[in-house]
Amino acid sequence: PFCGCCGGCCKNRNSPEPVSYRQVRKTTMVEPVHKFLTENEGIKNLGKKFSPGYEEPFCGCCGSWDDCLLSCFCSPCVSTSTKIQLDNRESTWFDFLCCAGAYQTRQTNRAQNSIAYDPTMDCLASCLCGPCIVSQEARELAKKKGGKPEFLKLPK
Repeated sequence: PFCGCCGGCCKNRNSPEPVSYRQVRKTTMVEPVHKFLTENEGIKNLGKKFSPGYEEPFCGCCGSWDDCLLSCFCSPCVSTSTKIQLDNRESTWFDFLCCAGAYQTRQTNRAQNSIAYDPTMDCLASCLCGPCIVSQEARELAKKKGGKPEFLKLPK
């Protein structure tokens, strides 16, 4: 098999180039969802209401598998990793034992990056879609720093 899994999912079975499992899964599952969430006008407008001042889309958490899975199934860890980066310090295991809240991390991000304060929408956004808000925070911080988001910054 080209991709290293069962071999049944490869699009280019006759291609001499191997297709990684990650490439296949991203193109077959994540991209359509990401495209729908980021290009649908109704969702874009709703996202703008929930995240005024942000450049990254509110519903952009399906941009990659690591973003999607970590944000959905381990939101406190992603929020904690973002908070650690905002604090500009190294992480410890205690950070992950007492995880940072999404709302508090969002307030720190707003204050440090001169994003307008909007506690009502931040509270609503964190209650309605916690994974969306923690993903957006990580992506927004990475964009400000000019790098890739670190969704999980574990201690060394």
